[in-house]
Amino acid sequence: MRTRSGGKPEIMAAPGLPRVRTTQLHTSVLNIIYQIRNRKAIQMKKRTQKLTTLLLLIAMLLPLASCGNGGDTPETGRVSAESENSGAATDTDGETETTRADYPDGLPEKDFGGVAFTVLGYDSTIGFIYAEELTGDVMGDSLYNRNLRVADRFGVDLRFIEGGDYHAITTLCNNAVTAGEDTYQMVASHVIEMGKNIASGIYQPVNDLSYVDFSKPWWSKSCTEDLAYHGKTYLAIGDFDLSAVGKAVCLVYNKDLAETYELPNIYETVRSGKWTRDELTRICEGTYVDVNGDGKKDEGDQYGFAIDSKGDANTYLWSFGKKVMTKNSDGEYDDTFYDEKLVSIVEWLYDIKLNDYVWTDTEWNTGFNAFMREKTLIANGNLEMTQWGMRDLELDYAIIPMPKWDETQQGYYTSVGGSHDIQGVLITAQDTDFVGLIVEALNAESWKSVTLPYCETTLKYKGARDEDSLEMIDITLAGRIYDFGFVYGGWGEAFWLQYCLNDNKSKDITSYVEKNKSKWDSTMAAVFATFDEYTKG
Repeated sequence: MRTRSGGKPEIMAAPGLPRVRTTQLHTSVLNIIYQIRNRKAIQMKKRTQKLTTLLLLIAMLLPLASCGNGGDTPETGRVSAESENSGAATDTDGETETTRADYPDGLPEKDFGGVAFTVLGYDSTIGFIYAEELTGDVMGDSLYNRNLRVADRFGVDLRFIEGGDYHAITTLCNNAVTAGEDTYQMVASHVIEMGKNIASGIYQPVNDLSYVDFSKPWWSKSCTEDLAYHGKTYLAIGDFDLSAVGKAVCLVYNKDLAETYELPNIYETVRSGKWTRDELTRICEGTYVDVNGDGKKDEGDQYGFAIDSKGDANTYLWSFGKKVMTKNSDGEYDDTFYDEKLVSIVEWLYDIKLNDYVWTDTEWNTGFNAFMREKTLIANGNLEMTQWGMRDLELDYAIIPMPKWDETQQGYYTSVGGSHDIQGVLITAQDTDFVGLIVEALNAESWKSVTLPYCETTLKYKGARDEDSLEMIDITLAGRIYDFGFVYGGWGEAFWLQYCLNDNKSKDITSYVEKNKSKWDSTMAAVFATFDEYTKG
C-alpha cells in the first residue's frame, strides 16, 4: 500500500450541509499510526480465519445458486480467469483459477492527486456502503477496507454524504443540477425515488461513462438488461449496492410450530418445485388458536400465515411470475400489468385474508412482527430482517423463497424491496473519465472483497439456522427480478395491488386500473420522452 493515501475514514461536520464521511489523505506519521492499528485488527481477524474458511467450504459444497448481484451463476468465492462474466469457478482441466481478489478489473493505474469523489447516499442504507472504523464485524470491515483500497489505488479523497431520507436526496440532486454544480459524482439512493426522477432529466446513462463495463461480473445482468432502453441504462445495480442483496424478499417459517403440526419437510417441498400458493394455504389450515380466549382474532392469537396489506401484497406480483412492463423484440416496453392472471392474484390475496388462520392489518411489517412474537407459522420478510432481527430468537426457524403461482411456473421469483440502493450519475458530472473509473472501481472492489463475505458470513451464518436455509437464501437471490415499470414508474402500477387492497379494501382491480390508467400512461410517456431524447439526440 502506498503511503500517499488510505487514511482512516472520519466524520466531519459541515455547517449547513449533510454530514460528510470521508476517506482522507493523511500525513505519513498519521498513516503509520493507522497502519499499526489496522495490522492489529488484521491479526485479530486472522485468528478467526480458519473458522470462516471452514464455514465457506461447507457452503461451497452445496448446490447453490448465485449470491451476487448478477443472480445468474453459482458463487464459490473463486472465479475462472477464462470464464466470461460468470463469477463462478470451474474445475476443468487446464483452466487457471484465481481468487476474486486477483480477478483483473481492466482499469488503468491512475493517480488523481487527492481530488474528491463524493457519493451521496440516503440515511436508511448508508450502512451498506460506509463503515467508520474497523470493529471486527465482517460486513463493516469489508466496506471499510474496500473504500481504503479504492482511495489509495487511485489517489482520491473518497467522501460519503449522508443526505437524509430519499426526499431530501431528491432535493439535493435537483439543487445541484439547477445550479449546474458538479457536487456529487455518484448518487446511491432509493430505487423508486431515483427512478421517478428520470423524467426530469437529471441523470445520464451509466453505461455511457468511460470504463464502466456491464459485461463484468460485478454488474447485475438482470438489472442492466431489464432496465436498459435501446442500449442506455440510466440507473444501474452493481455489487456496490449491497442493500439489493439484503432487501430481497423471502418468507420465514417457524420450524417448531411445523413440528407440532407434523408438517412435511419444507426444504424438500421447495426443492421438488411444489412450493406454491396452494401448498402455503394447505399447510396453514387448522393452525389458528384463540390464545386469549376472547372469541375474536387479534394479535395475541396464533396463526398460520401473517401478512400486511401494504408492502407485502405488492411482492406477490413478481413472485407469481408477472411484471409491470416487459421488453419486446424491438427494445421497447409493453405494459403487461393488467390481465386475467392479475385479477386472480388480487382475488387470492383478498380472499386469503378472510381465513381464520391468517393475521393481517394495515401496518407495515405486520407479518414479520407477528413472527417475532412467535405467533405465526409463516410470514413475509426480507433477508436483512433475518440477519439483524432474528438471530437472538429462541425458536427454530427456516428462511424459504416466495411461493410459485403453481407448479408450472418455471422457478422461484422474488422482488427486492423498493428501499434498496441503485446507482446514478447526475448530468452535471463533468469529468466522465474520472467518474466512470471510480464507479467501476467501487463496484469491482465490492465484488472482489465485500459481497461474498456479506453473503457467506454476515447474511447466511447470522441470519440462517441450518445449511438448508443457506441453500434457500441462494435460491431466493437467484430469483430476483428488476422490473422496468417498478423502477421508472414512480409509485404507479407496481403499487396498485397495495392501493386497491389496503386503501380501497377491494379486490376489484379492474375498476382500479380503469380509473388510474390514463395517469400512468402519462407518467410513462414522460419517462420514454426523456429516454428518447438521450438515445436520439
